[in-house]
Amino acid sequence: MAVIQFRRPGRTDGQEQFDNDRMDFDEEVFANEPEQGAAEETAGSVRRIRVKRFLRILLLAALFAAGAFLIYYVSATRSYAGASYTKTTDISTQEGTWYEALGGSVVSYSADGASCMDVSGKSVWSITYEMQQPMVSVNGTIIAIGDYNGSEIHVLNTQKELCKINTNMPLRALYASAGGEVAAVLADTKATWIYLYKADGSEIAYFKTTMKQSGYPVAAAISPKGQLVGVSYLTMGSTQANSSVAFYNFGAVGQNTSENNVAGFNFDNQIIPYLTFLDASSSVCVSDSQIAFFNGDEIPEQGKTDSFGDGQVEAVYTGGKSIAVVLAGTGDKAQHTMRIYNAAGEKTAQFTFSMDYTDVQIANGHVFVYNAQQLQVYSMDGTKKYDGEFRMDVVKLIPSAGQVNKMLLVTENSLETMTLE
Repeated sequence: MAVIQFRRPGRTDGQEQFDNDRMDFDEEVFANEPEQGAAEETAGSVRRIRVKRFLRILLLAALFAAGAFLIYYVSATRSYAGASYTKTTDISTQEGTWYEALGGSVVSYSADGASCMDVSGKSVWSITYEMQQPMVSVNGTIIAIGDYNGSEIHVLNTQKELCKINTNMPLRALYASAGGEVAAVLADTKATWIYLYKADGSEIAYFKTTMKQSGYPVAAAISPKGQLVGVSYLTMGSTQANSSVAFYNFGAVGQNTSENNVAGFNFDNQIIPYLTFLDASSSVCVSDSQIAFFNGDEIPEQGKTDSFGDGQVEAVYTGGKSIAVVLAGTGDKAQHTMRIYNAAGEKTAQFTFSMDYTDVQIANGHVFVYNAQQLQVYSMDGTKKYDGEFRMDVVKLIPSAGQVNKMLLVTENSLETMTLE
């Protein structure tokens, strides 16, 4: 506890002193005492008002926190028995058109162009191009559209086109970051190149890979900050296929290393076709036999791993800093096993389902498994929350932001809002 000592008026030497024989009192000081008392009383009132205001703010914050927890708890524990539908707008789907969810919006693309609609069906942007085999990479609110073996990449978000990139070599693969950067795998006759572009289309860096030196790149990923790039390489041993994962840092840390290579990991007798970042400091790769996590936003280190045993990987999905791996069933009954992991590499759920599926969406702390006719919704611990049929064939399902029980459905003729009840 701090102790405050008051000095006698007129002393400047920092010492208190009393004269028992003679005590001098300053009349001016005594004259000012009523004003000082009033000032102290005013200061006390101000302090009391501030304390009351602080307690009021604290109470409101506690009420908001309790309300948020109640909403989360109800959402996490509630199951749904039915659904209602509301038509948003009429649309006309055509053969050769594909749909992607983009930050709650809907992007349709084909060989002739692409367009984006918001949740109300209003057109946000539309571009035209000519591509033979369009391919896309979606990351949050960023979509990159490129032409396989072509030389054109369009980078867009939910509002507009950010840039158009012209490559000087045939495009083989592309990968977008959440910040708008793009990694493009380009091929010439003797080597494979990886170019990294900013969201405005300018080059950040590029490097060459050869089968003899590093292997063939089969997957890549860019961190949300846009400066850390991971690449999965396939190499051939004398009797088996092997893989390696290399990380390149194009920030200040990577400038002190050869070719910006800051970390590398070998995986014998494995093929790794999937690599992604779950957040700025967590990345993960999936091979045909296991999942492996990496930690670090500058120099990644290998974290947890989990083996799939005899399970065969069917598909991999990510969303909300989680990753889901679907494994094929091994019994007579056609079943699928889904394993869900968080960014730390912890397996948060494992469950089986028998429904044939065409897509999986992870959003709002739930997993949406669906095909054209059916939908199943699971919580992140594997609890089934809904199991039902659509009233019409569905092409794409897009969960609503922050609402577990609402989603946008793209059908052959309309956009529909589906509400679980």
